[in-house]
Amino acid sequence: MLNTIHAIAFVLSVSTPTQEKNADLLIESLRTFGGKYAYAPVYVVIKDSTETSCKAIKSRGNVFIRTHKQNLNINFYFAEKVYACAQIEEEVKNSVKNLVWLDNEILVFNEPSKLLLNTHYKIGIRPVFLHNGISCDANTKPNAYWNGIFNHTGVNPNKIQVVETIIDEKKVFAYYNCQVVSINPKVGIFREWANKFDEILTDSAYMQSAMPTAWHQYFLHQAILSAIITSKIPKNEIFILPSIYNYSLNKHFDYPKNKQAKKINDLTIAIHE
Repeated sequence: MLNTIHAIAFVLSVSTPTQEKNADLLIESLRTFGGKYAYAPVYVVIKDSTETSCKAIKSRGNVFIRTHKQNLNINFYFAEKVYACAQIEEEVKNSVKNLVWLDNEILVFNEPSKLLLNTHYKIGIRPVFLHNGISCDANTKPNAYWNGIFNHTGVNPNKIQVVETIIDEKKVFAYYNCQVVSINPKVGIFREWANKFDEILTDSAYMQSAMPTAWHQYFLHQAILSAIITSKIPKNEIFILPSIYNYSLNKHFDYPKNKQAKKINDLTIAIHE
């Protein structure tokens, strides 16, 4: 692995038997429909091998099981995801051109060639599906939740990027969905994500005063990544993945008619949670 440069590799995180089953289905779909990237390396980061042996996953071939090295806030919402991304980014930064995080509740239906970023881009990602009460309207000032995140991540309050949510089409301060993310691992986006995640979680004043609902904690990881992207990456170096690379099957009927997939075979990557 060390002497080979791979065009693409994938990282997953597994901590329960259900996640293990979903990850196995995901890898099976990649191996079946992934075209020339079907047998790309897949790194699976686990917390406890007694809970998740990953025996079936390992049988898929070119799968590498790793144990979490970072445990500081491992039990916080989606901490395992953040730490897995950072750990594998560090491991493959000199051997992989594109590192892709995928949630376990995903299936691949076609060759995911758009995950290979043009050298101009640092990241490939899509905005969130819905405003969902966490997003901050672009025509307002950032609230305490976002202000705290912006302060920690170094976002210039006068240069906050704006995106449009996919389904309800609202203009919001840059807020990205992190179920499918492709990055250049040399840039260090995932490592910065883990660092700022821990930094913010240890800011007790912020955590106690700026979390009006449990959902704000639940989506904190996603908000932090979005702020890091805004702070560190110029907008013209962010590749907005095509809709067929992050299509929510459960939200199919919520999409505007002109954005609804006509056939499942038209999709490249679909979310089924």
